[in-house]
Amino acid sequence: MAPPQPADSDPVVVVAERLADVADVTVRQALDAGQTIRRAQGYSVRVTGPVSVHLAMIEHSATALMQSPAGLKAHRVHSNRVAVVNMANPASQSPF
Repeated sequence: MAPPQPADSDPVVVVAERLADVADVTVRQALDAGQTIRRAQGYSVRVTGPVSVHLAMIEHSATALMQSPAGLKAHRVHSNRVAVVNMANPASQSPF
């Protein structure tokens, strides 16, 4: 099986802040290597890594972000961005 292709995703800063102290080392490394960018009315962190890292970010941040309307929106936006990247990269999808 081919190694996973790196993909870009831009979680909003609210998501990145929630993931700063997550136990998953690959997620923390991806965030540390990310670049803060201006996007529309806020800031995002451009993270490059396998889709599995982006999916782990969504999983780790879900419960913390579901506690406020802003967190819900941040989680939804990040999930939608990762879904688009995942659909655009069929090699990263599970064959099952």
